[in-house]
Amino acid sequence: MSLFDSVKLHGKLWFNENDVRTSLSGGTVGEWGRPANLDGDILQQDKELALALVNGAAQWWFDVGGNKYNHPRLMGHIGELVKAASTASPLDRSAVDEIALVVDEKSLTHLHVADPLGNWLLLGQLPALQRIGAPVGHYLASDLPRLPSRHKVFIFPPASPLRLKNVGP
Repeated sequence: MSLFDSVKLHGKLWFNENDVRTSLSGGTVGEWGRPANLDGDILQQDKELALALVNGAAQWWFDVGGNKYNHPRLMGHIGELVKAASTASPLDRSAVDEIALVVDEKSLTHLHVADPLGNWLLLGQLPALQRIGAPVGHYLASDLPRLPSRHKVFIFPPASPLRLKNVGP
C-alpha cells in the first residue's frame, strides 16, 4: 500500500516490510488477512515477494503483533523465496507503466482517520485497477512534472481541484 513508482522516480529504494499474518498467528481466519492453513501462508508469501520483485523493492520479514513463521515447511519456503529473490535481483525492472494513478498527497488530509470514503475512493479501486489490462504506476501529484511521456492515461482519485490546478501542463 505504497506508491512504489513515486519512490523509484526519485531514485530511492523502497524497503518492503513483510508482516503478512500467518495461520500460525493468533486470531481468526481472515482477520488481518490471516489464512486458514500453511498452503494459504505459502501463497501469501509468494504474492508478497512477487510484489516486491516486480516493483524493484527490498524486503524483510517482520514478526510484528504476534505474527509467527515458526513452522519448518513455512521457514523452508521462505528460504526458497530468499534464493529466488537473489536470482531475480539483477534482472531489469525498469518501469513500463502506461497508466498513472496520481494521488494528491494533501487531499486525503480533508478526511478523518478511518473515514470509509478514503477506502472507497482510493484503496477500494486498486484491485480493479490492477486488473485493467495495462501496467499501472502509482505516483504523487507533486511528481507530475517529472513523469515520463510513456503514460497514455492519468487517473486522479480523490484529488483537491485547488491543488491540481497549480500542477502545470
